[in-house]
Amino acid sequence: MMMKFGVTSGRAAFAFAFALLLSLSATATESKARFDIPAEELGKALRDFAIQADCNLSYDPASVKHLQAPAIKGDYTVPDALSLILRGTHLRAVNINENTIEVLDSATTTDANAPGNTATLRIAYAPDAQAPPPADQNTPAAPDPSNSNTEDNKTPGLEEIVVTGTNISGVENKTVPILTFDRDAIDRSGFATLADFITSLPQNVKSGNNSPDGFLSGAQFGLDNVENSTSANLRGLGSSSTLTLLNGHRLAPAAFGSGVDLSMIPLDAVERVDVLTDGSSAVYGSDAVGGVINVILRKDFNGQATTARLDTLTQGGGELKQFGQTVGRTWDTGGALAVFQFDDANAIRADQRSFTENSPQPTDIYPSSKRYSGVLSAHQSIAPSLEVFGDALLEHDVGQRNDTSGYGHPQSLLITNRSNSTSTDLGARWQPFGDWHLEGNGLYSQLDTQLTEFLSPKLSGYSNGAPYLRNLETIKEGDLKLDGTLWSAGGASLKAALGASYRQEAFSALTEYTGADSPTSRHVHAFFTELYAPLITAANAMPGLQKLELSAAVRDDDYSDFGTKVNPRVGIFFSPIQQVGLRAAYSTSFRAPNPIELLDVRQNTFAYVESGFAQPGDPTGTVPVLLYGNQSLKPESSKNLTAGLDFTPNTLPTTRFSLNYYRILYDDRIITSPIYANVFINPQIYGPLITQFPTEAAAQAFVAGLEPPQTLFDLTAGQTGLAGVRYAFPYGEINATKERTEGLDLGTHSLVNLDQINKLILDLNATYIKEIENTFCTTCVSTDVANTYANPLKLRLRAAAGWSNTAFKVNGAVNFANAYSDTNLNPPGHIASFTTADLNASWHSSRTGTTLSVNVINLFNQNPPLTAPGYNRVQYDPTNADARGRILSLQVRQSW
Repeated sequence: MMMKFGVTSGRAAFAFAFALLLSLSATATESKARFDIPAEELGKALRDFAIQADCNLSYDPASVKHLQAPAIKGDYTVPDALSLILRGTHLRAVNINENTIEVLDSATTTDANAPGNTATLRIAYAPDAQAPPPADQNTPAAPDPSNSNTEDNKTPGLEEIVVTGTNISGVENKTVPILTFDRDAIDRSGFATLADFITSLPQNVKSGNNSPDGFLSGAQFGLDNVENSTSANLRGLGSSSTLTLLNGHRLAPAAFGSGVDLSMIPLDAVERVDVLTDGSSAVYGSDAVGGVINVILRKDFNGQATTARLDTLTQGGGELKQFGQTVGRTWDTGGALAVFQFDDANAIRADQRSFTENSPQPTDIYPSSKRYSGVLSAHQSIAPSLEVFGDALLEHDVGQRNDTSGYGHPQSLLITNRSNSTSTDLGARWQPFGDWHLEGNGLYSQLDTQLTEFLSPKLSGYSNGAPYLRNLETIKEGDLKLDGTLWSAGGASLKAALGASYRQEAFSALTEYTGADSPTSRHVHAFFTELYAPLITAANAMPGLQKLELSAAVRDDDYSDFGTKVNPRVGIFFSPIQQVGLRAAYSTSFRAPNPIELLDVRQNTFAYVESGFAQPGDPTGTVPVLLYGNQSLKPESSKNLTAGLDFTPNTLPTTRFSLNYYRILYDDRIITSPIYANVFINPQIYGPLITQFPTEAAAQAFVAGLEPPQTLFDLTAGQTGLAGVRYAFPYGEINATKERTEGLDLGTHSLVNLDQINKLILDLNATYIKEIENTFCTTCVSTDVANTYANPLKLRLRAAAGWSNTAFKVNGAVNFANAYSDTNLNPPGHIASFTTADLNASWHSSRTGTTLSVNVINLFNQNPPLTAPGYNRVQYDPTNADARGRILSLQVRQSW
């Protein structure tokens, strides 16, 4: 892959910084901590180690039973101290991030459901730890990892570890708010797919282009989400504002380039999911405005597992048959993983639900689909300081749905989509000296979708069943990064990363029966640098100041179609006492319009007359209105502020409380035009968007002057052209002058050890959106769209509790969404709150490796709250509710 980079004064600054990093790196040393651990049971030694290393340590209590650890006393690096503790055992340590270590059994599978790994204990640093005594000078020195070939003594940091929120290897950026869901949390949720798991998060919002049933809310008449995909949408800011990564790298998006389809990633391949809920354009690029979803693949799975699952819906339709096969191998110098998954899902017809039974038939709420997906991942050390790695995602999907337009001239469509997705990433990681790493990788990702339609009545010039539309979305990217420790002394250190990236994005929407093509492409080259400074750590802590960490990042993105944008980020983490951590960060973000937004602007070359809008001066009457395609769109930019608190009480060392605040201020925010019934009686809100005509001749002249010329359609019953039309309003994507949103996230996680084998896990994840205020001009009155139909709700939460022992697990969860306004009515109506419960139970046989699971999603079969009839006379809100009802599932998993 050819990489081109221009040279400007800004690039020269980056080059100077690069040279500075190299010149300073020679002074880098790895910091040590004081350890004083007596000879004792290994489980107790690991807990003492976690306290004195000031880190999180994860291990299976069963794997350390009856094992003893030797005494260690003195100043050691964390890897060397843990190596001494584990010497002579069958255990090995893996760095999850800078502050989290997992101890694994090298002799058995690391499958979360396999024998010996059913009860993982998370240990946080103990807040009441006492300072250890001075080092014993007679204690033997820690072994030199370079002189040993054992698994436990690999060179620290050589293995590629995927971290989220930073470009610096092995660093947990504590200034960034991140929700991490490990394999156990995913299994306890009971969901069949990654898409359902992400959709259940309160921070995520469904909307028209990121859900298979989103078209029912009227978004582009259901034609945009041609793959029937489900994408992440953090904060409800749109799928285009959430960056979804696989092992830290990009994937080609679906739905005309608006968001990555989560459904194509096999759930069995996932080790954990990191959800970064802060603007991260300074680290990842412009489209990480609302946050990042980083899906991390399993890396050290050793064994085989076969999974079969059947989901049935109490109210009919939607049956899912799922089969999966996982094979993994690890060896001294590497590992490989292969996962295959097949999903066969039936459609849900509108006449199978009471709240959609009045929709024109035939209409499907959810499409039918057959999906084949596979993941390949491998890493191999080819020298003591050199590792190569790669992963690939392959997917084929065939989906079908019926959709019947509810306008004055009904037209039935049977839409069939065939999609093929390919994504590969290959790279190498070299550790030339100290903890410095040079990493390079190349990415290729493509999504190819073809549509066929059967229309009744037929579309002029189109033969039913012939190829109708082909979408081709491609990303090619090359990245190069250098990172390591610049300076370290007395417990403080300064870490840095510097790199460059080049990306090509191409999109084409070919209407095959007419030959009309809408290609668009861009290239983006970027330079970035990042600093992370743990100034106060356990080694140099003092009363009132246990930790102090600073972060700073800047990224210069140069878009071929929208110019250059530099985005900085600065953050701070401060811990006055070990139980409390405080963080704050400020950043800016920038997002260029995506393909569907640009395509809408180019192709919205028609105007139409619609009715049903409230008449100014007479709220009971309605007027015909001219709606016309917007012809210009600018990039959006934002300023992001976050602040947070983490609290681990002395009396509950395995319990964590977290509170996060966010505020985002947008300029030129790209939104979908707010075509509400009361638009024209609120000129103080929508002022510059409203065009008023004194006469019919003025309306005709307005249409004639639109560039490019627009064809006029009449979608009203009995209306004649522009007769009586006195108002016009743009539709499609537009720029709002300002948007402001702010809110809070609250989370708790607690693990209670009832005895040696019985565990209790309690979780709460809640989000509160104070406001989403749009302002359409500098003098306009802002309007708050939060808590309105098809928009994010103010309060959503998920509370869960689970019990487990070595054989059984039982988990339950409650999901709540508050009541809100129905803006399909004038004046707005009321939509009730929505509460559902989930329940799942599993049994595992350590003798046979068999796991049986029973899951019930929406235990009490709650229907979505009713709304006024909307698009296609649908009487529920697809953005904020699920039409499937109770889902019963049985899953069998065999490890062998």
